[in-house]
Amino acid sequence: MTTPLASNPVEDAELTRRLADVMGHLRKRQYGDILENFGDALQGSGDAFIDALARHLLYEEQVLFPSLRSAGPGIAKEVQNLQSEHGQIRGLATELACAIKSGEISRAYEVARRFLAELYDHIDHEADVADRAAT
Repeated sequence: MTTPLASNPVEDAELTRRLADVMGHLRKRQYGDILENFGDALQGSGDAFIDALARHLLYEEQVLFPSLRSAGPGIAKEVQNLQSEHGQIRGLATELACAIKSGEISRAYEVARRFLAELYDHIDHEADVADRAAT
């Protein structure tokens, strides 16, 4: 009998929504300095996303991945690949945060777009591994 996993404190949908919030602020900024308190809003949404991402990755690495590894050596290799993807995701998070803090709005938006695509790919890969581990 398998032990049920604790629930993820930050579900995939919340994580992608928070990144979309950042992107929304970045898009608005492309139209010029028409929004009052833009910097604070962008910083706030960026900080909220980074916090959610950190909690999400920590849960997966401390709870989900160990559980998946126990499904066998084939799945364990896939979990290693997922862990590697987490490294790439952290790199994109750092790049995004640096671009936002330095005021490079166009670059930040492009990084956020790449980030979102990478995040969706990772979510799909993770779901596939979890489905195969369950069978």
